[in-house]
Amino acid sequence: MYPSRFNIIIPDYPEPKKYLCFNTLTQSMVVLDKDIVEILKRKKIPSDKSRIINNLCKLGILVEDHVDEERVLKYLFDRIKYDNSIFHITVLTTYDCNFSCVYCVEEGVKGPSYMSSKTSARVVDWIKDKAKERGPKTINITFYGGEPLLHVSPIEFISRGIKKWAEENGIGFSFGIITNGSLLRPKLIERLIPLGLKGAKITIDGIREVHDKRRPFKGGKGSFDIIIKNVIEAVDRIAIHLGGNVDEESIHKIPLFLDYLEEIGLKEKLAEVDFKPIMGQIGTARGACYTTSLSDSNIFIELFNIRKELIKRGFKTRRGFGIEFCKMVNNELDVSIDPIGNIYKCPAMVGRDETLVGNIYEEEFDYRFIEMMTEDVWKKCIHCPYVPLCGGGCRYAAYLKTGDFYGIACEKRYFEAILPEIIKLEYKYQCAV
Repeated sequence: MYPSRFNIIIPDYPEPKKYLCFNTLTQSMVVLDKDIVEILKRKKIPSDKSRIINNLCKLGILVEDHVDEERVLKYLFDRIKYDNSIFHITVLTTYDCNFSCVYCVEEGVKGPSYMSSKTSARVVDWIKDKAKERGPKTINITFYGGEPLLHVSPIEFISRGIKKWAEENGIGFSFGIITNGSLLRPKLIERLIPLGLKGAKITIDGIREVHDKRRPFKGGKGSFDIIIKNVIEAVDRIAIHLGGNVDEESIHKIPLFLDYLEEIGLKEKLAEVDFKPIMGQIGTARGACYTTSLSDSNIFIELFNIRKELIKRGFKTRRGFGIEFCKMVNNELDVSIDPIGNIYKCPAMVGRDETLVGNIYEEEFDYRFIEMMTEDVWKKCIHCPYVPLCGGGCRYAAYLKTGDFYGIACEKRYFEAILPEIIKLEYKYQCAV
């Protein structure tokens, strides 16, 4: 047998002369003594029937000679890729927006394009056809834009049609909205809840002076106050996820924003609070001002400290070890439909001809979809211990970095710096449960 290539060993934790071992492939975690760690340093380990060795094999920390870890990894990725139990569709009701955010990823794509009633009806039929073909247990729709609440009628029509059909066929259904929050009013929420609305993701970039500078209305007026008012009125009706985009200038003011959320009584009510670095933009010079990945950012340590601060204060926030697998090359039934019925694999790539994979008026996806689904980018990084967590990285980030959607978007620098701390945090959490 041999030690797994995916072992991460943290010395002197949780106490001196102990070692916390985490396997990125199996996500198993165990505390080891020094003598066991010395065994794990060997390239080849004689077969041993002892209880400890047997348990380490079960955890994937030790691997039997006949086991090929690359095959195991491919099997796990393929399960994710072709798991049709959940059919997740992102539907853009419009490319229009009432905000003028300084870092919008849809710069150059936004415009007064609205989904027609004909396209809305075809979206319903397309979702039904694919669901009949693939047999999901659950259908989940995320309505997006532009600003989706500028054009509500497709949300109502599509959700009403799919909800009724799903109930008749024993399939679960719900939908959420990614919105800037300015139009999420109580009367609208009450109209949408019976149709399946469960939650909304809203972006607030921090305290008023920071947010209003980066996410103003088109006319230049600040949006912070109206968003907060809408969040307060919505949070007892639906799940509200707050996300914020930060850079080196703004991240240090996030604790002040957390203070504010606590003061106005939102800490316990919010479903999730999380922050991420501002990403660059395809095809615009402004993209050079921002980051292309967590590893290229100089604030990932501060981001982790913010996560610890969120947990310490009692906010609900993202947990776990990895970066979410890229939608562009994973999850076959995770697609985005734009206002004219074009289909894309990633919502960050909508409106761009080079990432178009089909149209709802056609029966099948085009060859580019097949190309994306069979391009196992992770194989380029197979000897990296972090590849089970990132799957080869974000394709949007790869394009910003290399001009190639299938280029390497390496997050190794981020994982080397942060993963040991995330593992410790997760260990503390699991011990506390």
